[in-house]
Amino acid sequence: MLLFPGDAQVGNWSSWAKLNWPAPDGRPGAQSITVADLLSRTVLYKVGHHGSHNATLRAQGLELMTSGDLVAMVPVDHEMAARKHWDKIPFEPLMLRLREKTRGRVLRADDPTLSRPATISDADWAELSARLQWGPEGSEGLWVEYWIP
Repeated sequence: MLLFPGDAQVGNWSSWAKLNWPAPDGRPGAQSITVADLLSRTVLYKVGHHGSHNATLRAQGLELMTSGDLVAMVPVDHEMAARKHWDKIPFEPLMLRLREKTRGRVLRADDPTLSRPATISDADWAELSARLQWGPEGSEGLWVEYWIP
């Protein structure tokens, strides 16, 4: 699953926890699908609101993202945030937890120098590297392409 919450904040995340949907096969007694089910299947999380402190709920959000393939993309330009005096963008405790949850697979739009985390195997690092393409250095628009099989 790909998760793109946009600028959703804590209240939005909290309200989602109550939602569920009927199982797709429609059989009576079939288990319903919950937000926790969906979050557990997330393989790409586009981090909300530039990685701010209130755009990723922890217990009912990030901690439910349990896929071993989880990759986080952070749409942030830290230099611009600093110029605007948004000193906590991205929020460092969130970045730390993202690095732990993803085993270092955190892609930042403002930093195309992803260095190999110590927690990733040779095979996983090779696979991650093969799936990435960064925008050209010095380009006006910052972008990263990540291929998901």
